[in-house]
Amino acid sequence: MSVVWKNHRALLIVGSLIATFVVLAACVAPSAPAPAAPTAAAPVAAAPTAAPVAASKPTEKPKVGMLWDTTHAERRVRIANLIQDRAKQDGWEPVFQSANNDDKLQTTQAEAMISQGVKLLVISPVNMDTSSAIVKSAKEAGIPVIAFDRLIKSSTPDVFIGFDNDVIGDVIAKYAVEKVPKGNYALINGDQADNNAVVYRDGFLRVLKPYIDKGDIKIVYDQYSAGWDGAVALKHAENALTEQKNDIKAFLSQYDGLSNGIIEALKEQGLVGKVMVTGQDAELPALQRIVAGEQNMTVWKSSEEMAKLGADVIKMMLDGKTPPADRKLNNGTADIPAILLPVTVVDKDNMMKTVIAAGARTMDEVYANIPKDQWPKQ
Repeated sequence: MSVVWKNHRALLIVGSLIATFVVLAACVAPSAPAPAAPTAAAPVAAAPTAAPVAASKPTEKPKVGMLWDTTHAERRVRIANLIQDRAKQDGWEPVFQSANNDDKLQTTQAEAMISQGVKLLVISPVNMDTSSAIVKSAKEAGIPVIAFDRLIKSSTPDVFIGFDNDVIGDVIAKYAVEKVPKGNYALINGDQADNNAVVYRDGFLRVLKPYIDKGDIKIVYDQYSAGWDGAVALKHAENALTEQKNDIKAFLSQYDGLSNGIIEALKEQGLVGKVMVTGQDAELPALQRIVAGEQNMTVWKSSEEMAKLGADVIKMMLDGKTPPADRKLNNGTADIPAILLPVTVVDKDNMMKTVIAAGARTMDEVYANIPKDQWPKQ
């Protein structure tokens, strides 16, 4: 899915006759899927008898290339829409392209944007390694780069903005061990080409190590899921349950889409609600599963806060300002300035006080599958 808005250009042609000048204005608007109507034609006006007045072109809105890894994830679409709304207010034009988790396609999209002369490039990378070539090409063209939500390896983007990924794996695992301190654990990780998946898994292992050393917890399954695909997670969960003859106490999932696949596998075995299932992103189906008792928790990363941060940083950089990074993250090549947002654990007990209280979701949405007489009191 892509959203491309093209600027309207106005060409004003001033013709000089002996004593009377007539300004003919023609507005030429290339077709685009933008909701705004084309600029109306300029009115005919009589020029003064003095020397002809030179026409001036309207100021062009700076274009910002927005390279999204995918629009299959609910929060990616939500953030994109919110950023587009801010762009209208702030006077710049977002050029969105989604790679649908295809790193080669993302590289092609980037090359096109760079050749079109975007003023800034925002990259949510499909692949943390191959995306370094995009950063290099942009920098060679004098285009600043924002690494968005995922750090890019072997490159020097101007700034990284996202959530504090170093703690996400930890908070997921801490939640699990507090509820299920003993038994067999299966780790269902995201795509290994995404640095976040590696970081989350490291967090899992940090928290689980003392329990493993004591012999209380045993990791019986540990696999990455290409493309963060729920269908891949379903196969992993089926394999884990088969290998362990259903003796698994907790599935540590890094993403709600993976959790959906895991829960499908548990349903086949009549184990839904009997096995710990974690998640991340607070997608609506996951929130609905949590209040229904099918999934235990998720990690909420506010799309509203992320979109606001993204739009703020874009505006700063377009204005020639340096974003106020509060820390640096090493990507294997350099220490990259970073601005990080906090994360929140959400479960059935604090649903009302978190995503619903913040207005990210409504009660009607989250409890849609629950009889109304069982809804919590407001």
